Amino acid sequence: MSGRGSLVIARLRGIPIAVHWSLALSALVLGRLRFAPWAWLGLVLVVLAHELGHAALVRRNGLDVEGIELFGWGGECRHGGYATRWQLAEIAWGGVLAQALLLPVGYLVAPRLGASIPGELLASFGEPSLLMIGLNLLPIPPLDGSRAWSLVAMAWRRRRAARQRSSIARRGAALAKQRERDMRAVHELERDKVSERGEPSAVVLEGEVAEQVRRAIKRAVDEHEPRR
Repeated sequence: MSGRGSLVIARLRGIPIAVHWSLALSALVLGRLRFAPWAWLGLVLVVLAHELGHAALVRRNGLDVEGIELFGWGGECRHGGYATRWQLAEIAWGGVLAQALLLPVGYLVAPRLGASIPGELLASFGEPSLLMIGLNLLPIPPLDGSRAWSLVAMAWRRRRAARQRSSIARRGAALAKQRERDMRAVHELERDKVSERGEPSAVVLEGEVAEQVRRAIKRAVDEHEPRR
């Protein structure tokens, strides 16, 4: 026993999976008080898939999965480490997304199997799972919807902040280009004023300096060249 009336029945990639006694009572109620072991097993698999979806996103966010426990009223995926609000919202979506992957099996495959044992088991992946998804997404603690929907608001705020930063960057680039054009205009205006006064412009001065450097280098080479 793992405590609190639960029994560890398996380990998946090091994750202990425990089942609480209330799960049997819940299966009986959901089965309308009839003996339907395969339908019960199907509901257990749906809840397990839900919690494994949480576990997958826990690990995706670099956190440690400490254990999974299945109750009559749902399940719990315990994890260690510090999780941000964004990570908690992502993890909250993991359960319903995992269940959503089972819906095609419940609605498309199960009806073709009829009243057989596999058909009865897989039927739990359809309407019962869809009802659980709808209930879980209600924005009421402790349901997943109380955290999951905050991801939409946070994503919208991030997008708006990114657009604002992009707009500021574009404006800064435009201002920098305008300043560069203004500086060029000022330099050209100063050069024109110097030329009008009959004084050598910056271009002429640069040419004269280059000529003087060339003559000095030639003179130094001539002086060091051995005389014949």
